[in-house]
Amino acid sequence: MIKNIIFILFLVCLNSMQAQSKIEPPKPTLCPEIPAKTENDIFSYSLVQVKPEFPDGINNFYKYVIKNIIISDEIDKSRIIVSFVVENDGKLSDVTIKSDISSDQNEVIKKNIQNSPSWLPAEHEGYKVRCKMTLPIIINGTRQ
Repeated sequence: MIKNIIFILFLVCLNSMQAQSKIEPPKPTLCPEIPAKTENDIFSYSLVQVKPEFPDGINNFYKYVIKNIIISDEIDKSRIIVSFVVENDGKLSDVTIKSDISSDQNEVIKKNIQNSPSWLPAEHEGYKVRCKMTLPIIINGTRQ
């Protein structure tokens, strides 16, 4: 009787091991939100494996922007939302200001940001990729 139980357990274990060896792991696929790897694709900041980075950190980017903006009374103590693409060579493009300020001030801020020092580009799956970023810039009326 005990031999029969041990034999049945042996068969169950053997069958279980064979079933496990037949299971294949799922093949890796790209997340559907991630576009194909072409030079023109723009990746989302949240989806890239290595985020774009300003040399010496984001606080230095903010210092650069505030230092180089000519602050008018119009934007004193304002919050400006800016979006841009960090290109795969680190330069910035497609700068857009998403705040309600005059077109003159808008152009000054856009030009200032576009002319910033090069960033370290984003990377995904070993490729340097274009990456879209959106940042708030708070103007408090003082220069840093």
